[in-house]
Amino acid sequence: MAVAAVSGHCTQFSGLRKSFLKLDNSNSSSTQSLFNNVNSHLRLSSSNKRCRGVVTMAGSGKFFVGGNWKCNGTKDSTSKLVSDLNSATLESDVDVVVAPPFVYIDQVKNSLSDRIGISAQNCWTGKGGAFTGEISVEQLKDLGCKWAILGHSERRHILGEDDQFIGKKAAYALSEGLGVIACIGELLEEREAGKTFDVCFRQMKAFAVAVPSWDNIVIAYEPVWAIGTGKVATPEQAQEVHVAVRDWLSKNVSAEVASKTRIIYGVFSERCFDCFPSVLYYAGTIKVLDIPCPMYDHSVSFCLQFFVGGNWKCNGTKDSTSKLVSDLNSATLESDVDVVVAPPFVYIDQVKNSLSDRIGISAQNCWTGKGGAFTGEISVEQLKDLGCKWAILGHSERRHILGEDDQFIGKKAAYALSEGLGVIACIGELLEEREAGKTFDVCFRQMKAFAVAVPSWDNIVIAYEPVWAIGTGKVATPEQAQEVHVAVRDWLSKNVSAEVASKTRIIYGGSVNGSNCTELAKEEDIDGFLVGGASLKGPEFATIVNSVTAKKVAA
Repeated sequence: MAVAAVSGHCTQFSGLRKSFLKLDNSNSSSTQSLFNNVNSHLRLSSSNKRCRGVVTMAGSGKFFVGGNWKCNGTKDSTSKLVSDLNSATLESDVDVVVAPPFVYIDQVKNSLSDRIGISAQNCWTGKGGAFTGEISVEQLKDLGCKWAILGHSERRHILGEDDQFIGKKAAYALSEGLGVIACIGELLEEREAGKTFDVCFRQMKAFAVAVPSWDNIVIAYEPVWAIGTGKVATPEQAQEVHVAVRDWLSKNVSAEVASKTRIIYGVFSERCFDCFPSVLYYAGTIKVLDIPCPMYDHSVSFCLQFFVGGNWKCNGTKDSTSKLVSDLNSATLESDVDVVVAPPFVYIDQVKNSLSDRIGISAQNCWTGKGGAFTGEISVEQLKDLGCKWAILGHSERRHILGEDDQFIGKKAAYALSEGLGVIACIGELLEEREAGKTFDVCFRQMKAFAVAVPSWDNIVIAYEPVWAIGTGKVATPEQAQEVHVAVRDWLSKNVSAEVASKTRIIYGGSVNGSNCTELAKEEDIDGFLVGGASLKGPEFATIVNSVTAKKVAA
C-alpha cells in the first residue's frame, strides 16, 4: 500500500500506511489493529501517538479522536504541541478533542484552533463550593470545555473513586450539558480470574443507574493492565469486550442506545503527547493504517470495506442488460467499496465480457458439488470458468419458494468456499416469525447451519434480509436492522470467535433504494447492502454504492 504523507509526524510514525484506525493510550501498531477490529467507532485515550486518547463524540455520527494528556507537559511543551496541532492537516469528518491538565486548559483554549475541542480530565459531582482541589462543571464550561473524562482507572485505583461516585459525577456533568467519556476496564488479576465482563458490566450499571440519557456519552474500554504498561489487548480481546458491552447496553438500556453509543478502546500511547498530530491526520481514513511499530511485531489490517451487491434476480433481457452494464460503466463509484452484481445465469458471460473490471460478478446460486447429472443446476467450476467470484446462497426466495433447507444451503456454502468462491450468506425471518418475537432464533439457527458447514469465514459476507422487507417496498428501520446486525455479530463472537465477528461483513438487504440507503449506511454494524430491484437501475445503484460516504462520516 502507498504510504500517506503525515503532518507533524514523528519517527515512530514515519512508516504509516493506509489501513483502518483505532487509537487510545496505546502503541501505534496495535492501536491501528484495534481500531479496525473494535465493533464500534473510534476512540482514543491518552498521551501517545495513536493517542487513543479516550474520547469520542457520542451521537455525532462522526469519527472521534481524543487525546488525554494526563499529568504531562509544561507551558512551553504545551505551546509547542498546540502549534503542531494547529499546523496539522486534519480530515474534516473527524471530531477531535484534547484533554490538557487543568492548569493548561485556558492556555490551550486561547491558542488552539477551534477545529479541536477541549475536554477536562475530571470534574466535581455538583456545583462548586468548599471542595478544595476540585473543579466544577460550571468552571469547565466557563473555560470552553465540552467533555469530561470520568471513571478513568487512575482515578478508580489510585484515588479510590468508586462506581457510585463516578456515576454521580457523570449525571451532574450531563445535566449541565457536558459530554462524558465514561471509562470502564478490569485489572490484570480480574482478567486472569475470568471476571472481565463482571467488572465492566458492574461499572456500566453504575453509569446506567445514574444518567438520565446516553445521548452525550462515549464509553471508553481501557483494560487497566494495558494502560501505560506497554502492553495492549489483542484486537480479539478488545473486540470481545466491546461486543459484550454493546450487548449489555442492548439488554439493559435499549437496542437504540446500544446501536448509537460509541465504544472506544484505550490503548497505551507512550508518545501520544508528542505525536498526537500524526494520529489526527489519519483519523478520518476509512482504510486501515498498517503501521510498523518498534514495540510490537504485529501490525494491523482488518478493515471492513463496504460491500454492495446487486441481485438482478430473474430480470432483464440481452438489450436491457446491455443498457444496465453501460450505465454502470459510466457511473462514478467510490473507490473504497467492493461492488458485485449477480446477473441471471444466462447473462453472466455477456456481463463479464462488457462490464468494467471495477465491478465483480456473482452467481445467484450454485450446486453442492462437482457438476454431473443435475439437470438445471450450475456448478462452482462452471461459475469460476465464467469469471464469477461470489455466489449468493440461502436467499429467502430459494428457502421459502424452492424449499432449500439450512443444511442444504450449508453444504453449498462449504463446497463453494472449498473451490475459492466467496459466499454471500443470506439469513432472515418471515413476518410471522418477527411478530412472534423469533427474529433472533431464526437468524441464529440459519447462522449455525453455516457455522457447522464452513471451514473458514475468510470469504463470507453475511446478508441479513428480513423476508417481509424483500420486494415489498417495506424496509426495516435503521434501528431494526442495526439491532439484528449487532445480535448476529455477537452470535459470531460467542459461537465462532471474536476475530471472525470483527472481520466478517454483515450487510443489509430488503427494499434498499437510493432514498433510504444513506440512513441505513450510518448504522455502525451495517457494512453494506444486498440490493434487489434498485440494482436494475444503474444511477440508483451507484447512489447506493456511494452511500459509503455516510458510513465514513458516521464512523
